[in-house]
Amino acid sequence: MTRADGAVPADGRRTVAGAVTEVILAERILRDGEVVILAVKPSGWFVLLNSLPALAFLAVVAAGTFFIHSLGYLSETTGRIVLLGCSAAGGVQLLLASFRWLGRLYVLTNRRVLRLRGMVRVDVYECPLQRISEVGVLCAPFERVFALGSLVFAIDGKETAEPGWINIARPDDVAEQVRQTIRKAQEGPRI
Repeated sequence: MTRADGAVPADGRRTVAGAVTEVILAERILRDGEVVILAVKPSGWFVLLNSLPALAFLAVVAAGTFFIHSLGYLSETTGRIVLLGCSAAGGVQLLLASFRWLGRLYVLTNRRVLRLRGMVRVDVYECPLQRISEVGVLCAPFERVFALGSLVFAIDGKETAEPGWINIARPDDVAEQVRQTIRKAQEGPRI
């Protein structure tokens, strides 16, 4: 069963949505013998956090418009049009961020780490587990407020922004599961 935070539990139970996701992955991305260990979506807070800079800018424009109107330099109609434009732009930003959230999925298999993003044209980043030397958890101040974090991977000894699992819930638990899977993959098959 896929939980609300997007993680797939270790007991392997799946909901219909989780099963559909796995079927799509199996048909298009997974290789022979590859098994999905974990499939995680960013937290729903991703939409707000991803939109924060644009929303902050729009709030400043709206406040500035209100201030200039209060000084008498803008007509009421012009002020309303600017505020309506800011509201519409904020709504569009949130809608676009929602689409970015819908099209983003982080996948851990027994062989690779994947980051999928996009809805129409899916961008897939993959890295074999043998190349990952370290998994780190970064929690920006705004992520800490929502108990989120981002995973960063050191690939071939160098920390990189890709595949970058951002705004995930329970980042320490997810990072530990990724580390365990990497250790198993680097040990190789047991004979």
